[in-house]
Parts: sequence; C-alpha cells; structure tokens
Amino acid sequence: MENGVRPRARKLDLILNSLLTVDSLLLKQRHLKQKVTIQSLLTTIGETIEEWEAEDLKSELLQEGYIREADIGIKITHEGRKFLIWEGGYYHLDYIKHQDKIIRQRTIEKFQRDKFTIWISVIALVISFLTFFLKIG
Repeated sequence: MENGVRPRARKLDLILNSLLTVDSLLLKQRHLKQKVTIQSLLTTIGETIEEWEAEDLKSELLQEGYIREADIGIKITHEGRKFLIWEGGYYHLDYIKHQDKIIRQRTIEKFQRDKFTIWISVIALVISFLTFFLKIG
C-alpha cells in the first residue's frame, strides 16, 4: 500500500481515467475498434487483471453510478466525471483517509505526552507548596 492507498483504488482510478479518455475520443468523432470493457482498458495501459477482478471492479463502479452500460460497452457517467475531476477519485479518498488516520494517531500520542507533562507539573507544584509551607512553619 503506497501512501495508505489500496492497489484497488489505483485500478478504479485507472479505469475511470481511461473511460474519460474514451469519452474525449468519442467527442472528437473518433471510431472505436472494439467494445470498451474493463479488461480492454487495463490491457491497453499495460495492467494485467483476472476476469473475476474485472467483474468486481465493474460491479463496484456500476453500483456507485460512476459508469453505465452503453452500446460501446461501458461509459463514464456525469457522476463518474465529477467524482474523478472534482473529488480526486478513489486514490485521493484513500490518501485522505490515510492522512486522517495518521493525524488521529499523532494527536492521541501528543495528548498522552501532554497528560504526562501535566502530571509532572502538578507534582512539581505540590512539592513547591510543601517546601514553602515547611519553611514558613
């Protein structure tokens, strides 16, 4: 896991980015030679993937509403474009979760150190008061 980002998140983003590229080709009136599938997209960019994993990734993207079935195979939806462009995609979400986890851990560690420091300060104050009262008395 690189920077707390799952390999699955990277693959999902690769698929969405590839579908965005396919979309731009279609807007330029370019003709596609084959149906667009998860397998064909990832193979084109040099990723190897098992058939069951391709189906699982496709299922997740369909459930989230980021892709849809079309006459050309699969196609990115408006929600998919928005998720990828404005929210940074799965990679970004995983990275943010990882950073949040690190911040929480460090906050807890700092709180524990601060708690220890407070107790040391309280003990020092008690010793100071005792010393002061013993000198007076």
